[in-house]
Order: sequence, then structure tokens, then C-alpha cells
Amino acid sequence: MIGAIAVAFTSCNGDDDNGPNGSTSVSLLITSDLTPNDAPGVNRVLAEIWGPDEQPHVVASAPFNQLGFSLLLENTPQANIMLSLNRLFDWDITEIFTVSDTAVRVAAVWTLYGITSTSGDFLDEDFAGIFFRLATSGDGVTEYFATTEFFIYADRAVSITGTDDGNGWRDEMSMNLAQGWNRVFETFAIVIEDDVEIEIYRKTTTPVTGMTWNFMPFDFDNGDHDHTSLPLMRVNAQENTAAARVIERAAERRSNRNSR
Repeated sequence: MIGAIAVAFTSCNGDDDNGPNGSTSVSLLITSDLTPNDAPGVNRVLAEIWGPDEQPHVVASAPFNQLGFSLLLENTPQANIMLSLNRLFDWDITEIFTVSDTAVRVAAVWTLYGITSTSGDFLDEDFAGIFFRLATSGDGVTEYFATTEFFIYADRAVSITGTDDGNGWRDEMSMNLAQGWNRVFETFAIVIEDDVEIEIYRKTTTPVTGMTWNFMPFDFDNGDHDHTSLPLMRVNAQENTAAARVIERAAERRSNRNSR
């Protein structure tokens, strides 16, 4: 099973994002050299925050063309859409891990969306798919790692560290968030320890090498879609690929964390 996952992952050519040490800054420039050939029909790239009002709030957008895109996260999110760490991750992170300042308020851009519209008005049917960076490693037999990236704004510097173990799973945190926008690298791993398969969910601000840009299209002819919820979406040509399954599996783990 693990070997099949490793083979099934696909990626498109792209460059790494810019930023101090590839990690954090008050503002954050996200760049990709993917072209319209890699993401047909996309005219703009959109970043949004899912607020406590259960509504998306656009924080940045940029044109997408033959040169790719350059998306700048520079604005401080409005206070009314900032969340506690527990609310952001939807589980009691401050009770399980060591958090240097539990009063920190945060907001996250989980996914970058490809939009068919050329204007600033976006409807559900304008969402063509998602842009994401991906890195994989491991031998595909006894270990397998898939890393994606998301972006957190913190209103103050804070560190979140520690490990939480369960039956067949492990959560690991090693995040040092600066005030402002931060890159966070989220790894889903399958490893064999003492002949037992362990799922590892790791979040870190330490840059991961070898990440490449990808585009995954939506399929709006295959059921309902919530463009703010990556794990619930279905994709057309890549619907059954390991990329879709692993990303959905890791995000489902995050969203269901409170049920354990």
C-alpha cells in the first residue's frame, strides 16, 4: 500500500517561495512559475481565511498568466476573524503541547485557490482548483513522508512544541511563529516501528526541501463542494491518486481531532 502511494504522487515544475530563509516575515510573498498549461482556465490566484463566522474572507489575490503568479500576504487580518490556537486547529492544542503564549491570536490560509474569474467578485463556480506545494520522501516500504505547506498569521511571537502519542498515530509540533505571516510545513508520514504501522502528523516552521508546485482541479460535476474545506473536495483526473488521498487523510485527521 505504501509503495503504491509513493509511485502515484505527481508534481509539476515550479520554483520555491521567496522569504527570509524560506520561512517567516511580517509580509510574505508566494511565487510560482506554473503556467496556464499546468492550470487550464485559471485567471487569478486567491488566498482566503475561514473566520469564526464560518465565512471565507479574502486576504489576497493576484493574476495568473504565462509568468505564473506572485501573491503577497501583507495585510494584518481583521481582529474579528482572528482565532485562538485551539479554535484554529479545532482541538485543545494548548492543553496537550507546550505553548509559550496561549493568548496569541492567529489566522490561517490553508489553501491557494485557482479562480476562473478575472474580477474581484468570486462565485463558487469560479473556483477551478487548488495550488499547493508538495514534497515526498521515504523508501515507500517501511516509511513514507508527504509534506504540504500552509500559512499562519500570528499577532505575536509564539512557539508550539511537543509530541502526543495514540494508538497507531503520533502528533508532533515544532512551530516557532514570528509576529506576522509564517510558512508552516505539514507532514503526513507512515512509518513502520516494531512491525507496527504508525501515522505521524507533523507541523513545523523548519523549511522542507524539494517541494514543487502542483495544481489539482475541482470537479463540480461530481457532487457538492466546499471550497474552504480541502479534505471534503473531490478532484476529477486525480481523484483516485495518492496525492488526493493523502492530503484528504491528513486534513480529515486534523478536522476530527476532537473525536479521539
